[in-house]
Amino acid sequence: MVGSGVARAAGITRSPLVFLLAGALSCGSDEAGGPNAASGPIFGTPSPDLAVVPFPNGLTQATCTDDPTRDGVGRWKPISLDGAPVRPGITVWTGSEVVSADVTQDYAGTIKAYDPVLDSWRDLSPADVSYLSRHDPFIGVVGGTLVFYGGFQECSGGCPSGITQYLNDGWTIDLASGVWTPMQPGPALVGLPPVAPHVFGAGSKALFILSDDPDVTVATYDLPSGAWQTIAGPADGDNGGGCERAAWNGQQAICQELLSDTLATVTPDPATWTPFPTLVALPPAWSVVEFTPVGDKYFALAVPNLPPYDDESDYLFMVDPIAQTWSDLVPVPQAGVDRRVPALFATIGGRVVIWGGAFSMAATPDIPGELRNDGIVLDPSTNTWSPVTCVGAPLAPGGFASVVATGSGFIVFENDIHNGLRGSAILEL
Repeated sequence: MVGSGVARAAGITRSPLVFLLAGALSCGSDEAGGPNAASGPIFGTPSPDLAVVPFPNGLTQATCTDDPTRDGVGRWKPISLDGAPVRPGITVWTGSEVVSADVTQDYAGTIKAYDPVLDSWRDLSPADVSYLSRHDPFIGVVGGTLVFYGGFQECSGGCPSGITQYLNDGWTIDLASGVWTPMQPGPALVGLPPVAPHVFGAGSKALFILSDDPDVTVATYDLPSGAWQTIAGPADGDNGGGCERAAWNGQQAICQELLSDTLATVTPDPATWTPFPTLVALPPAWSVVEFTPVGDKYFALAVPNLPPYDDESDYLFMVDPIAQTWSDLVPVPQAGVDRRVPALFATIGGRVVIWGGAFSMAATPDIPGELRNDGIVLDPSTNTWSPVTCVGAPLAPGGFASVVATGSGFIVFENDIHNGLRGSAILEL
């Protein structure tokens, strides 16, 4: 069992999960020249202690746009756009509000907060809107404080490093009073979309996890003292190293090393980067792995990252970040669920939700494929999958500016590529 020696040495006892296993695929290979060959990389094997629930039969490939009366889990309702940002960008859930950052160098940006109970927006923008003149800052929540840091500006030959200047300034915003306070200068951090920005609240610290940066993979900022700590993770040649699509369960984060079969855990105090001792045999096409926490484990969704996307299935598996083990990879059915990088893969009220994304039938990335506005929900307490209701679902063809999970559901901001926000809806599960 991969990682079992590590777990025993640390005095860790792992309880078998209640999740059922069916139709799973083996990850390993011992053929000559295969991933388990002695001369090649060391690939691990799935742990028998971990498993995921098989997907149901009878799924449909029709989107909610095609079948708007199809019923299922949850209830859709529109939300107010009075005072909403013009172009919602990075969104985070504070515990009671959704904060959306509409920032760029192209126009005066805004920071807005939406209260789903009151169905109303409030403005958290600074008095000096030049703070927001940047692309792709890190935004996260630490207790009752919003952290806004880093990003980059484009220059016309005037930047010391060329046409792009990475920023090392930021602010904390008190969510109750709206007061902006400068942070101590730290490393120049940029959240390159869509794999970042990743910043999580860990006690009194903000935990930053980066991608495509050979010098800094993990950084922490202590809000009371203003102290920074940084560590470098793996540098992977031209890939830059770092993490893709990290997730946080309140104790440690997990992510996939950029463009690799390596998973790693990250802790904030002290800042550590710990790669798994053996590799996960992910499907081909440079699969990108997304994670969502369930208890002290993670569900993981591997999706292909190179065309032709429709030649490969998505795979769902379970990961134990403490023992550094994983389950068999279970293929996601093509019909109705297999959606490449989904708009939402999250744990909401103890249930795992896969929603939105693109079902690509294209042979090249120039043809975007079909946008999805349907989804499916796993209830681990009953080991059952159920479809998300289509009744009242937002339209897919215009695209989604962002999708963010709340405490009891998720909010979809519908985007028109030319005119910005055109509508929004919230699903209460």
